[in-house]
Amino acid sequence: ARVYQRSIEIVRALLRGETVDDDGHYAFTGARVRPLPINPDGIPFWMGALEDAGVERAARAGDAWIMPPGHRLDQLVAQRARFASTRAEAGLPPVREQPLRREAFVAESDDAAWRLFAPGIRHEYGKVYRPLHPSYPDHDTLDALRRWGEDLFVVGSPETVAAELRRYEEEIGAT
Repeated sequence: ARVYQRSIEIVRALLRGETVDDDGHYAFTGARVRPLPINPDGIPFWMGALEDAGVERAARAGDAWIMPPGHRLDQLVAQRARFASTRAEAGLPPVREQPLRREAFVAESDDAAWRLFAPGIRHEYGKVYRPLHPSYPDHDTLDALRRWGEDLFVVGSPETVAAELRRYEEEIGAT
């Protein structure tokens, strides 16, 4: 965590236009970034984290926490509260942006969307990321995937997807 924190400090200094020397984990002299960002407030530093300790680190060191795609809504609600309280305890203002990563698929109807999206879920979550999702259904029928994917994916007709995105905005402030 010490190397990670120092790296964040170095990147922020570089983006402010400073010339940086460091003899820590990565030793260098005279590092600088050109051209500099044109935003007078600098570049927002968005940080990702899966576990609570990382969410707290992102709250203290970043300008936003990128909520991960593999967490269900109830976990995001809890971690979003942890993020906000950690910032408050550190005397930092609330974030202006709250990015959310989500698997999404839109088709002409909810049934069509799930039918077309299911092969990708079966590969990505049933094979590639299965160790991270032990609750993935052994019998991954379309109905089983729909039940399992509740509060995990945003899938359906344009109306359904729009309603789901509004729900994420209302419940966790997703921008």
